[in-house]
Amino acid sequence: MTRDDLERIQAFLPAPVRTAPAGATRKPVTPEHNAPSLTFMADVGVAIGQVDRMYQEIRQDFLEARGLDRTKLLESRTFALPSAWKAVRAQLADALADPEVRVIIMVAPRGYGSTTFVHHVLAHHTPFETKLVELEPDGPRPKVSRIRRERGRAYQLDLKDPHTDHPSTTFLDDLAASVPVLKQVSSTWVLNIAADLWTEQRTWPVAPGVRVVELRSPPEPFAVAERHLTAAGMPWLVPYLRSDTARVHLSSLRNAVEAVRAAGAVAEQWLEFKRDHSEEASWIEEGKLGRPDEAGDNACHPELRTSVENALGDWRTELDGVFAHGGDTGGALSLPDRCLLLSLALHRVAPAAKISRDARALEDLIAKKDRTHAPTNLGQVFAGRGLRQRLTALHATVSS
Repeated sequence: MTRDDLERIQAFLPAPVRTAPAGATRKPVTPEHNAPSLTFMADVGVAIGQVDRMYQEIRQDFLEARGLDRTKLLESRTFALPSAWKAVRAQLADALADPEVRVIIMVAPRGYGSTTFVHHVLAHHTPFETKLVELEPDGPRPKVSRIRRERGRAYQLDLKDPHTDHPSTTFLDDLAASVPVLKQVSSTWVLNIAADLWTEQRTWPVAPGVRVVELRSPPEPFAVAERHLTAAGMPWLVPYLRSDTARVHLSSLRNAVEAVRAAGAVAEQWLEFKRDHSEEASWIEEGKLGRPDEAGDNACHPELRTSVENALGDWRTELDGVFAHGGDTGGALSLPDRCLLLSLALHRVAPAAKISRDARALEDLIAKKDRTHAPTNLGQVFAGRGLRQRLTALHATVSS
């Protein structure tokens, strides 16, 4: 029930009757002449208060909301639109401009930065008076009844948790059924759904008022890392990303999240270098060594360059995360981890960056097959437990 619904209810109720003085007898309140013959014996203000309380109770079951600052999004220096995303942005902008479209489903692999991307598109392509709101997913499964629908809002919701955020056919049908209500209140829902969770619903017939947009390529890691270092006020570190070794390490990154993490690792090396070599660090900051417009190893301080390259090639954090739950035999490897293992098995011995790059290529190939050969889910076959039996079921030969 929305506040508009409450206002319509209250419109049919007469003004509250003031409480009679102590000892006085309350008289029935009879409607005016020519009105329906209804008699109210109680203080209508009480009824209105009960409706208000009921509305607040219903609101408590809505997903938690956080307002987005449109001005900060428009002025952000950390986001740069990859050229490969321009067509996707145009699709989103077209959907937002269509008054008949009220539900937009954005499908993208985890870590690509699709949530940040959608926030910026909303900031640029919705009316300025529209309030931008991010919803916090919560609960064992997504429910349309918990998504807010206040007037003049653009709501964004992530559905990416593999355990709790699987969108069922019923959920998608309920989304489509909510389009008329959203049109009445001039609001829009934008749902970011992880690509592996959407695979099962790829054949869902898209209903009127619903638009599905897919993001299939990650941003270029070097551009993401460069942008974040520049926005953090450390443009003199950009040349350290351009060495041959650093570029090899950056090319192994799979998504925007890893690229941002890499920029953070470079910044940490700079802070350590600055602490130990304050005078030389001042030279670098002043542009006397390693200016942002220079390129190549000659523009960099040798010791800092080595530290940056070692940090970019350090896989200990990722390996710690993988092996932290190694004793949990109840879970299955994710598709990216499975692809890493297959790449390692084929190479036997190779630099980590090459293993990761080939694993990502295999991931992309599997995703392409899943899009063009629905409803077969090759990704689930590779990621599921008991890979040997699954390959055998596909009539593949499994040997050393």
